[in-house]
Amino acid sequence: MKTTDVKPKPKKRSLVFSFIKFCFFMFLMLSVIVAGAIIGVVKTFSDQLPEVGYHTYKPKLNTKVYDINNAQIAEFHEVENRTEKVKMNEISLKLQQAFLAIEDSRFYEHYGIDFVRIIGAAVSNWRSGGIRQGASTITQQLARNAFLTQEQTFSRKIKEILLAFKIEQKFSKQEIFELYLNEIYFGHGAWGVASASDIYFGKKPADLSLAEAAILAGLPKNPTKNDPFVNPKHAKERQVLVLNKMAEHGFITREQASAAKDMPLHLKTAKKEITRAPYFVEHVRNELINKFGPKKVYTSGLKVYTTIDMEIQKAAEEAFLNAKIYKDNPLETHPTLQGALISLDPQNGHIKAMVGGRSYEQSEFNRSTQARRQPGSTFKTFIYTAAIQMGMSANSVMTDEPIEKVNPYTGKVWRPANYENRYFGDVTLKTALEKSLNSIAVKLLEKVGIQRVIDIAHKMGIKSQLGNNLSLALGACDVTPLEMASSYGVIANGGIRVPPTAIIKVLDNEGNVLYDPGYRGEKVLEPETAFVMTEMMRGVIEHGTGTSAKIGRPAAAKTGTTNNYIDAWFIGFTPNLVTAIYVGNDDRKPLGSGKSGGRTVGPVWREFMLAALKDKPVVDFKEPGNITKKFICKETGLLACETCTNKAMQSFKRGFEPEAMCTHGTDDEGIDNYFAKQDGIKNVVDYTESETDESAESGEEIVVETEDAGAFDPGAPADAAAKKQMASAKLGGLPLETDEIEDEITADGDE
Repeated sequence: MKTTDVKPKPKKRSLVFSFIKFCFFMFLMLSVIVAGAIIGVVKTFSDQLPEVGYHTYKPKLNTKVYDINNAQIAEFHEVENRTEKVKMNEISLKLQQAFLAIEDSRFYEHYGIDFVRIIGAAVSNWRSGGIRQGASTITQQLARNAFLTQEQTFSRKIKEILLAFKIEQKFSKQEIFELYLNEIYFGHGAWGVASASDIYFGKKPADLSLAEAAILAGLPKNPTKNDPFVNPKHAKERQVLVLNKMAEHGFITREQASAAKDMPLHLKTAKKEITRAPYFVEHVRNELINKFGPKKVYTSGLKVYTTIDMEIQKAAEEAFLNAKIYKDNPLETHPTLQGALISLDPQNGHIKAMVGGRSYEQSEFNRSTQARRQPGSTFKTFIYTAAIQMGMSANSVMTDEPIEKVNPYTGKVWRPANYENRYFGDVTLKTALEKSLNSIAVKLLEKVGIQRVIDIAHKMGIKSQLGNNLSLALGACDVTPLEMASSYGVIANGGIRVPPTAIIKVLDNEGNVLYDPGYRGEKVLEPETAFVMTEMMRGVIEHGTGTSAKIGRPAAAKTGTTNNYIDAWFIGFTPNLVTAIYVGNDDRKPLGSGKSGGRTVGPVWREFMLAALKDKPVVDFKEPGNITKKFICKETGLLACETCTNKAMQSFKRGFEPEAMCTHGTDDEGIDNYFAKQDGIKNVVDYTESETDESAESGEEIVVETEDAGAFDPGAPADAAAKKQMASAKLGGLPLETDEIEDEITADGDE
């Protein structure tokens, strides 16, 4: 049999092998490129690193702060014992362990960068959907605080990592820890444990108790938030976390941690450096530290030009501290009775005056920027703004009548009542806002949509969380006076939002500009909406709930009082100045019967605005071109006929004015005559709710109790059957599953 040589077929795996070789070659090439890039980056940043050593500190220069007229009002500098260095044997072991537990438990195991912690933090942050945990080591923090800046950039982070390795090579672990404990910032201008121990407790670092050591160890992460002088609650929470971490890592027992948590703290009486406009100056200091870091603020000789106008600030302090409610309740006997005033220019956001309490020396807590309080009926402004923005008009008519909402889960009934439980049938939105009718506010919120109102409020400047519930109509949320003033400024500024600012520019000690926010205006409302709202709110002062605040020039406002007279507000504006004033007890106790926004705070607003604007020309609000004005029948909301005797001029977006005309000439007995005594003398009374049904004295504002204390909580727990039955239901446009509403719910305000 003849045999034939057959050429073997190429093996398929040869192709696979070629592909593998190709991939391997590309991998090698890519590795070389990446390695080269890394080496280049390291070389570049290494050349930019500062020299590491004890001798590298620069001369210390104080930072100076100036007002709007370039007059110096404050100076930031280090505390006197800043240069006092302590050795490790002069620092209590518990304080060292507290820092290790909360800041870097693996400090003695890594070489400057803790890759185990980085991976753990990344996993934790991924699970939480945000940045919840950091991974900076003590060495990295030393590099950042001693040799770098606080700028949040990628290049700074790379430098920090490289410098951490360099520090680990140059110093021993004990030397690094000692440098860190002498360099870290604790607030109140103090670096290092020696300064901090003295400022907070009047002790040496070696003499601190476990409880005190935990307080200090909790400060560097956020010295402002965790300041035991200003925020004792946050300081305590942080202390508890530190103690738990110490027990978790075996530095102390659970019993020791528990005992330390229960130990009362005896803080040293802080020697406060009283400056002009102290709350404002401290606000500026915190902003600078957050932006540049404490080292740059206290040692590099910055020149900070701010927005404060000391003439207006003086007027604010005098009007605020001379309020009748404060005169009747001296600070010495009523230290919890506090309040705030914040005033800014709506056209550029410049803060012109800031009062954060009755006495900075007695309390550093800045209620104008830090206190979150229920705004009462001042929140209704956002509801009416949303209504006008979506196409309703000041003459839109709604029926003022008793309403009730039943919680399908609990069966509880919510009845937001008007003043003296009186209702007036069909009324215009303008009248409803002027008299702050609660039933209209709730019905309007339903009509406009809760989410639409929340969106409008956030766009106008409210940063606080707002619950998706009908109680929002009466101010059931927590906001700061600064948020409210800034938001009202949008209306005063024709729909343009300019974020509030305290700093105009920052220069370094050589005159170079380090920070200049510039103008940051953004249109958030149609100018016609803002103008119509302004005209409606002018009625609040002219013949509504804010008549106590008339200042003889164009001004608009809204009053507010929360349930049980706990919070009283007055927020108003002229074209060039918007001011929010709040009064209330820090312990949330009622102010007392009749202490409403219009009655208690309105006169304070009036006195301040008269003084602040005394040398300013009278300016009216700018009318947009797309506005038309018509005489409107106040009873029907229609065009006023020739014989109509109850009419007023109203502004409309062009095309939204009414076309029909009223056919009567009688007075609106139900609304306007209610505000007059039988002898014809006007009786200035606000529509409000109260804990009693007592009649109001002339000029007083009453709050009428509603069932279930005014609270309507759709989020209350329900039995399984009710939940199943109502799972997909909505009540008047209100989602049933909402955030829990606090017990302290606005039943109205002052009106």
